[in-house]
Amino acid sequence: MIIAIVMGSCAALALLMVPILGAIMFPVFSRAREAARATSCLSHGKQLATAMMMYAQDYDERFPPAKTWESGLTPYSKDPTLTVCPSFAPGKHAYAYNT
Repeated sequence: MIIAIVMGSCAALALLMVPILGAIMFPVFSRAREAARATSCLSHGKQLATAMMMYAQDYDERFPPAKTWESGLTPYSKDPTLTVCPSFAPGKHAYAYNT
């Protein structure tokens, strides 16, 4: 009888601890996810810079026209979503090329 009471109280304690631990860990996981997105954005910037330099090497040290820079860099990058940062809202571009 005593064992059943102890086991029941342990189970109840475990059921109470799960939501509490979840509430504590949620912000930690959220920050880790955002850090991963920021790292991905930084990687995209490096890949864009490399593609820009490759373009300039092929076109007599000239950069692509500002209006068509994304399509100009397409042959030099393998990822078609390179100009979109995961931290930004969907459909918005994170990178720009100014004349």
